[in-house]
Amino acid sequence: LGDEVTFYVPIDSTTFREEFSSETVAFEKDKDGKVIHAYLGGMPIMALDKMNGIALASNQTMIFLAVIITAVLTIIYWPLAYFIRRKYSRKSGNNLSLPFIQKSLAWLNYFFILVFFIGLMMSLSDPLEIVYGVPTSLKILLVLPILTLISTLGMLIFFIRSLTKSRYSKWSRLCYALLCLISILGLWQLSYWNLLGFNY
Repeated sequence: LGDEVTFYVPIDSTTFREEFSSETVAFEKDKDGKVIHAYLGGMPIMALDKMNGIALASNQTMIFLAVIITAVLTIIYWPLAYFIRRKYSRKSGNNLSLPFIQKSLAWLNYFFILVFFIGLMMSLSDPLEIVYGVPTSLKILLVLPILTLISTLGMLIFFIRSLTKSRYSKWSRLCYALLCLISILGLWQLSYWNLLGFNY
């Protein structure tokens, strides 16, 4: 932990004891001899899973940050851009930006996502509360991922339709495609953590 290193000595091939105490850690192997679980002697009710690939904390954090940063930028940037640009007239020959309703749906989609995560942190501010049951606030919040799923499907429909309309700028369509992709990643992550639907 930090700069502190703890040494463990082997008791057998899968069990180790802390060098100067009786604390132990044991590992479980699968049929191929690969370690899949770890068990801490001081917390026998807990099993630790060996993670890899997309399940790694670093990869999950990257997806989470991408979704949150995109949500914040979308919610702040588009309203500001709308109020600034409405003062100026569009030059003839320039490609159009995406329709207002299409942008509004994406804005609403990311609003649902941001409100959900803020609400999730607030409802789980006491980490022991969920041990005794799912808080009512969290049950209500779980409606938002479902709304996000619906709005993401709407975004995909709008994006597919815009592909055949050359009057919209390529940059606008590319940005919208990125918004769709990040929203799908966010939904996948919610599903991975059993937060898409009422899974309790």
